[in-house]
Amino acid sequence: MSKSSLNLNRNSFNLESSAEVDGIVNELLNIELINALRWSTEVQMRREEREITQDSLDDELISKLKKLGGSIGVRVAERISQGRGSLGNDLEVIKLLCKEIWTHLYGKQLDNLRTNHKGTYVLYDNLYKPLLNVSSSEANAARRLDIYLSTQVGIIQGCLSAFQLDSQVTYDINSLPGYDVDETIAAPEPEIKTITSPDSDVITSIEVRTLPDGKRVQVTRKFKKVLKKSNVNHSVAERKNWPKFGLEKGKPPGPDRATTTVGENVVLKLSAGNKAAVDEPSEEQLMKERLKSKKIVCRLCKGDHFTTKCPYKSTLGDLDSAQDSTQTPDESNANQGTATAASTTGKYIPPSQRAGARASGAGPGAPSRDEYPTLRVTNVSEDTHEDDLKELFKRFGRVQRVFIGRDRETRASKGFAFVSFEMRSDAEKALEKVNGMGYDNLILSVQWSQPREK
Repeated sequence: MSKSSLNLNRNSFNLESSAEVDGIVNELLNIELINALRWSTEVQMRREEREITQDSLDDELISKLKKLGGSIGVRVAERISQGRGSLGNDLEVIKLLCKEIWTHLYGKQLDNLRTNHKGTYVLYDNLYKPLLNVSSSEANAARRLDIYLSTQVGIIQGCLSAFQLDSQVTYDINSLPGYDVDETIAAPEPEIKTITSPDSDVITSIEVRTLPDGKRVQVTRKFKKVLKKSNVNHSVAERKNWPKFGLEKGKPPGPDRATTTVGENVVLKLSAGNKAAVDEPSEEQLMKERLKSKKIVCRLCKGDHFTTKCPYKSTLGDLDSAQDSTQTPDESNANQGTATAASTTGKYIPPSQRAGARASGAGPGAPSRDEYPTLRVTNVSEDTHEDDLKELFKRFGRVQRVFIGRDRETRASKGFAFVSFEMRSDAEKALEKVNGMGYDNLILSVQWSQPREK
């Protein structure tokens, strides 16, 4: 007993007819689906002891087909919208339906779109594929058409509902294909006569046409041959003299102007390029390249962005000006005296022993922390540390002490802190500027600290 073998060659499969085959299969599947649902619907209505008429059966069948089409439309819209951002308005959704979704479903875009800008859209398709094989000569064609197009209406409603657009889809058909016989007699083909003279470069073409009213018209065209020489590859010149085959067998070399349109010859010239034409990177690009491996921290709010693009720049912008005005005349004299002493002796002098040093920082009799002007800062972020607050408040003057309230066991911040200044005027400036300021995505609340109960 011999076995028969089946050889499948992938190269022999005609891809050009795949779309046509898909359309035929979908049409046959839709017809079988309608018949199966009609039978199941009739069985269901008998079980429920409902009155069965032709209209009630058709209405129930149309409802089921629309639900089925809506489920298919949602899946089609999800596949089309993958990797696509959100659509701004209803018009963009309708445009997506007219172009990509319609092409995905029926192989072509819609021919026209009209709207009254009040939520009503009219879509025109002059070659709707589901109607190509439907004839108007069939009996009861209008009712059968409602059932046949229910799935298509459900698909469109499902696509729109996937984009959160509630819609009501109706259709209007101007004409259906029929079997009318066209008895119009085709006009005779024109008579074309070409005259070529061997001694001249002019070719004369005479065309004689017969009009519908019986009149004959003669059109004469003259062409002049112009010889152009060009250097081509040897293999290209040899290939032009190959004998033709197939339907063109026996015809002279070169393209046939009656069936072939010759385009412009495009010459590709390759060169190594000019280094001077390459654009040099800008200073901003060089800066980003240098800072690629470093962390960017805003000087105002400590966020991960540049200071010039800080969202709290308008609120924190006055802090830089406040920092310049915090230095008192005594501090400037002290700094000047320190510089003079250091330049004279060449030795390091502690701040407490410098000329003009404050009496509050000298000796063991310095005042306690309760005697400093202290501010109580609340609504502090858990990620904020003492150094962050010191960096924020030192713009207004010399900060003596920063304390953040923390849990004894977890050491997590409790959301409040105390900042002590040496000068009360500096503390007043800080209270005025920082109170109500945004810091680390929170709004800081600054008040005077009450003295501790003894």
